[in-house]
Amino acid sequence: MNDASSHGHAPPRTKTINVEANLLGERLRERDKLRQALQRKALLTLAVTGAAAATLPTLLGYMSQASDKANQTQRLESNLQTQLSSLRSKGDKAQPRIADQEMMEKVKTNADIIVGQATLVMNCASPQIAFADLKTEVLGGELRISCRADAESFSVAQRFVSGAGQGPKVIDAILASTKRSDVIAKGGIAIEFVKRVKVEL
Repeated sequence: MNDASSHGHAPPRTKTINVEANLLGERLRERDKLRQALQRKALLTLAVTGAAAATLPTLLGYMSQASDKANQTQRLESNLQTQLSSLRSKGDKAQPRIADQEMMEKVKTNADIIVGQATLVMNCASPQIAFADLKTEVLGGELRISCRADAESFSVAQRFVSGAGQGPKVIDAILASTKRSDVIAKGGIAIEFVKRVKVEL
């Protein structure tokens, strides 16, 4: 069949656009995009929530452990403070005993020095010397040894003084006096010897 108008011309071809169908299709596409975006957000939220839910017990466990450690540290600190107070108390009580022990040590040391120095003086006496007396006394941190003796000669007395003046912590050793004495031998001498030694107070 021939398409022709009454004028003999063919009718113009018009493209029919279904506007409603296009709008509907565009709305459907936008809705799909929005749905996909919402699904992605929902999945992301779900994933974050799931991760938080999964890590929450671990975090709570860490918090609990930290709290336990803090409590344990506090208990230890309290125990250490108690022990320190106890040790201080014992130290205060032991202080007089320590002072007594220190004093006893000093007394023992000084006794050793006194006996040692007196023995040294006596051992330096040769058979040509006879002691009349020997005294020891401690005054003001000094041991003073004094003796009177008779010697056959002055040279014998000098040798005695030289030997008896030796030893640790000696301050000085002198021949304090001499006089003629015939007790041991004719032409002999009587001497007085003094030695000072430092001791602990």
